[in-house]
Amino acid sequence: MSDPATERKTVPFARIRLNVGDSLHMQAVGTADQAHYPVRYMGGVADASLLTTLPLIDREPMWMRFNGEYIFRGLAGKYIYAFVAKLIKARAHPYPYAHFSWPETVEVRLVRRSPRIKVNLAGRCEKAGGATLPLSFIDLSLHGAMVEAGEPLGEIGEAVRITVPILLSEVNRELSLAADIRSVAGGEESRYGLEFHRLADDDVLLLHYFIDHQIAEAVT
Repeated sequence: MSDPATERKTVPFARIRLNVGDSLHMQAVGTADQAHYPVRYMGGVADASLLTTLPLIDREPMWMRFNGEYIFRGLAGKYIYAFVAKLIKARAHPYPYAHFSWPETVEVRLVRRSPRIKVNLAGRCEKAGGATLPLSFIDLSLHGAMVEAGEPLGEIGEAVRITVPILLSEVNRELSLAADIRSVAGGEESRYGLEFHRLADDDVLLLHYFIDHQIAEAVT
């Protein structure tokens, strides 16, 4: 039986109600370049075209294939959504932007709950007093993590800031996330259950993609 919290469904594009300035992540379809590029929604005309900012590489507008397909991912409330559109025209002047075909449908997935995956990642923690300590991630989800540290990170209820490495073939970034300590288990190295504060949309999208990628690798 599928989990209703992760079940995908298809809805008309108008249902996601994008606002000018909303964050999107764009990825080419069917090419060697599988990098994710952050863009902003700039508006659109129903059944005709939508506009986004043009991705920049080293401060220069990115070259894009005419009629090439691109997948866009975004966040709307408790939903991650994705849709595919074809490039109609890209312009670098007077402002870098791109016209894409109007998508007929969008795939959405509720992320009220998210899978917790086992990981083995080296990160860092900035304690309330400002000291920075190394730690290891034991598991990870969109809402929190279990970490292991050789030195005390703090007491239950204290806020910390952790650095999560996102290491993929096309992405190499670090997320800096605020979190509260929710549990502590002693031992040779103490384990801490962390609950993330509200994440920025870009961080949600990148972390969601990373978790999905780890799940996919585990079953192949």
